Amino acid sequence: MRIRTATNYGLVFIIVIIYIPIFLLTDFDFSIQEDVMGFWIMIVVGSIITLYMLVASIKNYYLFEEKELFYVMGFKKVRIPYEAISEVRVSYNPVSSPAMTMRRIEIISSYWSKKLFSLPARKDQALFKKELKKHCPRATIDLSKIEK
Repeated sequence: MRIRTATNYGLVFIIVIIYIPIFLLTDFDFSIQEDVMGFWIMIVVGSIITLYMLVASIKNYYLFEEKELFYVMGFKKVRIPYEAISEVRVSYNPVSSPAMTMRRIEIISSYWSKKLFSLPARKDQALFKKELKKHCPRATIDLSKIEK
């Protein structure tokens, strides 16, 4: 079962648009070879960031498979076996992991200490909780703050 994640398009817009003032405020002198190279480096880096953010905002979902939870955010793919999941809760830590929202779902498993993922889309939150409880009956699942 595929469940889309929430995407904060305002956050995506800010991250992509912040590149424009940096680019415009840089004083390039195209008669100097280093400035021409710097210009092209800024174009390439900005294009990569923009492409990544666009792909991540479009291709962003959870997939409940037979034996594992599959999370996709752009080019990033994570597989988590259900038996490895020990705890699931809401987190407000924006620094530790890339996600398309400021509130995230923290999954603690036996494979690693914890990972943060985007929240499911509002319309799919109840279904996400139901599927998670069905596939991970031994895990502690506290998603009570998800509706706020």
